[in-house]
Amino acid sequence: MVIISGAHPELRPWRKLSVEEIAALSEVSPRRVWQELEEGILPGRTKGRTRHSFGPRDVFYFRLVRHLEKALTLTQSVRRELHEAIYRVHEHPSSWLKTDTGWELTPVQASFDARQPFAESVKKVRLFIHGKRRIESRPDILGGEPVFKGTRIAVRHVGDLLLKGVPRAEVQEDFPRLDDEDLTFATLFAQLPRPPGRPRKALVLRREGA
Repeated sequence: MVIISGAHPELRPWRKLSVEEIAALSEVSPRRVWQELEEGILPGRTKGRTRHSFGPRDVFYFRLVRHLEKALTLTQSVRRELHEAIYRVHEHPSSWLKTDTGWELTPVQASFDARQPFAESVKKVRLFIHGKRRIESRPDILGGEPVFKGTRIAVRHVGDLLLKGVPRAEVQEDFPRLDDEDLTFATLFAQLPRPPGRPRKALVLRREGA
């Protein structure tokens, strides 16, 4: 817990995740994110900004809440204390005490093992950061539809196939240039809404080598 950012410096500057991105990475509904905003658990927009911005710690918060809610009922005040404790871990390290079975959060007098949701959070955010660096959007390629760099493979199309239940092995066979991380990122990407703008033309895609 106390290594949320210290041991993962590449995650520190990622403070630009949207409501939809935080929901996809945390595997919760966007409605749940908005609920936490409305209840004042998550901070509102920074003055002068037009959208909410979140970071890796917010992914960890939602994954930890999901993990705890399997066995506990978390009140609004407890969730608020939990979120605040995650963000103030370096300012008030005494809020978190290491035990034989996990970590104890002293403000809410709770003890639990947070290793699994923490590891899942780091893995998801790292994959998302890597995936964003692997894609590009150019007007001369599929009308600007985001594709994997160096290809004409639309990221959203690949993700949609997987979300519709097409076996990963079959998708991998159709697009051999993509690795397993690419497919996982495509699934995340396909869950995000398209950015506002002019409607795009329908894509006509072929298998590689066809």
